Amino acid sequence: FPSHDTPVSVSNSGCGSGIVSGQAIVNIQSPPTATISGSSTVCAGSNGQLTIALTGSSPWQISYTNGTAITNISGIVSSPYTLSVSSTSTRTYTLTSVLSSCPGTVSGSGVVQILPSPTGVLTGSAPVCPGNGTNLSVTLTGSSPWSLTYTDGTTPTSVTGITASPNTNGEAVIVYNPLEMLLS
Repeated sequence: FPSHDTPVSVSNSGCGSGIVSGQAIVNIQSPPTATISGSSTVCAGSNGQLTIALTGSSPWQISYTNGTAITNISGIVSSPYTLSVSSTSTRTYTLTSVLSSCPGTVSGSGVVQILPSPTGVLTGSAPVCPGNGTNLSVTLTGSSPWSLTYTDGTTPTSVTGITASPNTNGEAVIVYNPLEMLLS
């Protein structure tokens, strides 16, 4: 937007016009815009990252919501801005306002998906003689692929790339003492 230089005159009905001195320049600022975008998939307790593209003059102040609360951030000096958010459940984030030297317009949305923490439940029972093994079932929750570590009481063994639950295909065969098997 251009600057405007507007002449000013002064007068009064009894004395005519007077002298005006000085200069005032009015700069009309472009309204800012802010667009939030992106998606992040993170484990519970981790931060998701979204991007906010800003136009207009810095510094900017934005407000955003996760559907339940509004948060304000001020002093943003560069674009794009990386918004780091933490949540305990999957949320959609939208902007509610942007302000630099004047208010502007907001658009877009971003999603942070929270993956549930994995769990494992070991089941099964079988008599085992020393030096022999048995198959036990491990029921897993969360998102695959899973990894688990078990031990015979002495040596930890890791199994990776598990894609089905319960896992009964012999990958969790232990030797000697199944009562000491531990999941991590």
